[in-house]
This record gives sequence, structure tokens and C-alpha cells, in this order.
Amino acid sequence: MASKIALRDIQIGTQQAWHQNTTIVNGEFHADLLGYENEFKPLFLETENGFERFAADGEGIVNENANYHGLEASDFAFNWGTVISNDDGLPAGNGQPVNLETYTLRPAHEDFQLLFSAIEGTNHKVVSMGTVNNRSKHFMSVELDGATVNIGHREFGSFGSLLGSVNKSTPVVYVQSTFCTVCDNTLEANSIVSKQRKQDGEKSAFNGASRITHSKNMNDAISGLKRNLENSIGVAAQFQSIMKGLRDTPTSVDESREIFAGFVGEGKTKLSTRSENMVDSLVNLFSNGRGNEGENRLDVLSAVTEFYTRGDGSESSKSTLSRWQSSEFGSYADNKSRFSTLLIDSDAVDKTIQKGRSLLAAN
Repeated sequence: MASKIALRDIQIGTQQAWHQNTTIVNGEFHADLLGYENEFKPLFLETENGFERFAADGEGIVNENANYHGLEASDFAFNWGTVISNDDGLPAGNGQPVNLETYTLRPAHEDFQLLFSAIEGTNHKVVSMGTVNNRSKHFMSVELDGATVNIGHREFGSFGSLLGSVNKSTPVVYVQSTFCTVCDNTLEANSIVSKQRKQDGEKSAFNGASRITHSKNMNDAISGLKRNLENSIGVAAQFQSIMKGLRDTPTSVDESREIFAGFVGEGKTKLSTRSENMVDSLVNLFSNGRGNEGENRLDVLSAVTEFYTRGDGSESSKSTLSRWQSSEFGSYADNKSRFSTLLIDSDAVDKTIQKGRSLLAAN
């Protein structure tokens, strides 16, 4: 399925991303740049031979028999369908059946227009847009003006990204993230700064990703996005302070191994062979990863972000594009966020070190 996703998902940007699947755009971005729309297709069509199943080259559309979840084929013909793309006629996502009476399509260009409207009159610049998860989700990213962070030889660019799905009942999510130009790693900045503010007893202006709910009054959604964008400079400044704190915290190779073991072995009494190999890979990235010197907590963080962004340099069962999707929007992104918020909590780090030390001793 990964190859089909790589072929169908669309990645458009101003420069080639590390997954090497970006279509470069030299002109201006616009909301309809993806070049297709999603639409409903009934699962069963009434023909002279009775009800016939909609035959698309997708996977998991519906069971082969006419009875599905207790419904007859005639019910499907009028109330159930699947979401397809009008350029190739194939399903978005896994083609799961949806009830046409309760499911509302969300056109990607509507979400994109929200962000275009929010950055109007600013120096923020759209740098990428596209789809993930077999066109079931879409995203657009904006390079935030004046929010670049510099820590030593590392430069972190700041980006605001909008992520939506084909289902309008799911809120649009706005996330501010950073991209390290030295190691090509991405990291969600919102959750890190939010965690730090909570530790300092401050009331955070946000808590991780911000949800932008569609409503009849789109001006409310645009205003919400503008507030997020206005907060971006403050987020970047506090992110810089946190990263400098990590850089100024010396860390030995042995301590890094204990931190990695405690993180990887959370909830376990013994490390599996796979977990041991993962810890070894992280320790290697701590010292030898892109931009790393194996000296401080920032190197510890960079090892984990590189592992979950690009891998450890060995052959992976995940395709390059599949890994990128997970590192930006999926479980790998969650792992990076979970580790980064742990690393800025001294009590959590101490517990993780103790856990890791115990696991390493047991092995």
C-alpha cells in the first residue's frame, strides 16, 4: 500500500524535502493547486441486473456480500457511499463506507483558503502543501516571518501548519513546528512551550495543537488563526530559551543511554532485542547524528528527533515517504513530542534515568 500512497499523495513545495517526492513550485501558491476535488460515489448502483457493487481499485471499500452492518443493498444505494478523488476515481484513505446523510465533505481548498486569508498582509510565506494518508488528509505550511531560532551552529526555522481531513466533522488543526536546517529534523514547538509554561505556573495561550472548528462564520476561524500566527514570535523566543537550556546541560554517553533506555522501555520490565537495538541506534545518533557532538541534552533531543524523522541510517521497512508522513503527522511525530516534553521536565528525566538504569542492569 505504501507505493500506492507514494503515487497518489501530492507534495508541493518551494524546495525538495528529504523524502525526494516534492513537486517544486516556482510560481505563487493558491488554494486549488492540488488539482483535484473529492466527491461521493454510491457503494451500490441500481442496474438492470439489480444492485451492483461500486468497483474501484481501492482496498477495504465494502464486504463482497450485499449485506453490510445489517443493511440491505438498497439502503446502500441511497444512503451510503465512499469518498473518491475526481481525477483518478480512487477512494480517499481506505475507502471506508460513509453515510451520505451524516457525512459532510470538507474540500481541501476551503481549509487552505483559511490560512491564505490569515496571512494576508503579513510577510509569512506559504512553502508547502499537499496530502497524506492516501489523500484522506491535507496540509499547508507557512514559513513564519521573524521567528527563526539560532542555538550555536543550529538554526531552527519556524513554521505554522494547517492539517485537515476529508471529513468536515473533524476540526482543522494548527501546529507551530520548527525545522533544524543542520539535521533536517522537525519538532512541534507548541507542545514544548506549553509544557514549560505549565511548569512555570503560567497560563498558556495554547495547549499543543490548536483546533480551528469550521462554522458558518468563517471570520471566526480566520481570526483564530491570526491569533496563532501573532503568538508565533513569542513561541519561537521561548522555544529558543528552552533549547539553550538543553544545550547548556552536560550529558555523558552513559547517561544518554539510560535516558533512551528509560524512554524506549516505558512500562516494561526488560528490554527486548528490538528495544536494545533501538537504544544502540539512539546512542550512536547522540554522538554521530547530524549536527551532534555527544555532549549535552540538546544532542539527546536531536538523536531522538533524527531517529523518528529520518531513521538511523539503516534499511527501514517503511518507505521514505511513509516515514516522512509519520514523522510529520503520525505516531513518529507523537513520539518526538512526547520525548521533548519529557526532556524539559527535570523530575521526569530523573525518573526516566532510574528506569533506564534498572532496565539496562536487568539485561
